[in-house]
Amino acid sequence: MPILFVAETVTLAHLARPLFLAQCLQRAGREVAIACAERHRALIPAGIDFYPLDSIAPASFAQRLARGAPVYRLAELRAYVDADRALLARLRPTAVIGDFRLSLSVSARLAGVPYLNIANAYWRESARTAVPVPDLAFLTWLPLALAQTLFTLSWPIAQRVHARALNQLRREHGLPALPAQLAAVYTDADSLLLADLPSLYPALREHARCRFLGYLPWEPPVALPDWWPQISAREPRTLAWITLGSSGDLRRLRPLVEAARARALTVLLSTAGRPVEAFSDPEVFVTELLPPTPTAAQVGLIVSNGGSQMTAIAAAAGRPGIAVPGNLDQFLNCAAFERRGVLRSVRGDRINRDRVEQALDAMLTTNPAREQALQALQTEIAGIDPATVLIEALDEIGNG
Repeated sequence: MPILFVAETVTLAHLARPLFLAQCLQRAGREVAIACAERHRALIPAGIDFYPLDSIAPASFAQRLARGAPVYRLAELRAYVDADRALLARLRPTAVIGDFRLSLSVSARLAGVPYLNIANAYWRESARTAVPVPDLAFLTWLPLALAQTLFTLSWPIAQRVHARALNQLRREHGLPALPAQLAAVYTDADSLLLADLPSLYPALREHARCRFLGYLPWEPPVALPDWWPQISAREPRTLAWITLGSSGDLRRLRPLVEAARARALTVLLSTAGRPVEAFSDPEVFVTELLPPTPTAAQVGLIVSNGGSQMTAIAAAAGRPGIAVPGNLDQFLNCAAFERRGVLRSVRGDRINRDRVEQALDAMLTTNPAREQALQALQTEIAGIDPATVLIEALDEIGNG
């Protein structure tokens, strides 16, 4: 019987992490399978059984986030639970490992299958700390201080609204409701796997049912682009990698590219397969996907939407970053790296070329404290073996 990974592919990151861990277990001799949306079948490597499992459309997910609406409706979660249960009954896995598949909070328990959840530590931290106002369409016209005040006042109510559908579903199946907090809804599990570095969240303590996995360096099966030889011999300090991933607002690309070019940086722009406006500048090199490890090593600066995967890629390569967060998870993730001095954020809803240039100036300037912080993060990443952590968690939950 396999260990089943279930990826909720509303963003590519929620597939990247299960894919990396599945390959780790495969190399360790474990039988693994992965379930995700059919559109990502081509990314599943040989030797790992694939099972199609529907997810909501990434565009719908992004639109709901932008409105501040719950990302899942009750009917969608009910359909998810039915599909989950059918697959669990068919495969009878020894354990199921989900990444943002909230329905497993119900379906895995009904099936009696141990449930491990890949999540981020910032959700746990958000239950105890002040939460920054995300990029919400109905607040962008307000001064930031006022928008933050209104968001802070409404946050307890908003969390109850976002937790309502899953808790109703749990009650329908005889399970107790979770606390009405995103921290509880997003991190519920029999064993929680945090895809983060412990030093970024010193208030969180590991225990038998909560472990830090560290950095999960998934490499998409893509070759270097044809234009790579044109930039491969250049100094890293002259190159910037810009990517807004599969979920970033593409309207923010132009001020990022223009600011980078104004600072004489050659831009490597990866689009995650999304259509972007054309840039006529010959020093802007565009492709769909870039292999993270060689690309991060080649450039001197990484500009992203602030998601946990891209900020970890930058840290692993010892590269400073600039982030353009929009969603709440991106703001929370960026805060941890900003505390270490290795990242500078430019709010997506307030972005302009001047602000990006100011961030570039700050992160391109030699800074011994930042270099020391990046070296410490690299050392920490090298000291955590995600495969070992995951196998220990599986053994613990199997014996529990």
